[in-house]
Amino acid sequence: ASLTTVELLKKFNSYDPNHIPVKAKINVTVICSCGNSQISKDYGLFVTYPLRSDDTLAKIATKAGLDEGLIQNFNQDANFSIGSGIVFIPGRDQNGHFFPLYSR
Repeated sequence: ASLTTVELLKKFNSYDPNHIPVKAKINVTVICSCGNSQISKDYGLFVTYPLRSDDTLAKIATKAGLDEGLIQNFNQDANFSIGSGIVFIPGRDQNGHFFPLYSR
């Protein structure tokens, strides 16, 4: 679902890509997002979500309890109608609260 790339797997692992030992531990770098203060400072932690063929922007927004426009703004290059690729959805903590975006 495009959560990582072959290049990232090669960069962070020493195994020959064609001969990874059974039970080997490998490092998997996942593509992620940490927010955008120009969109909203209320959201600083995101879930990397692989789109499925039956997903729509409306369905994802309803499930996440978020406004469609907010999700679209954080994923301006995403095409929600093709059902592939990844999008970033604001994530909640164990108490159901959003993590705000902190400036460094």
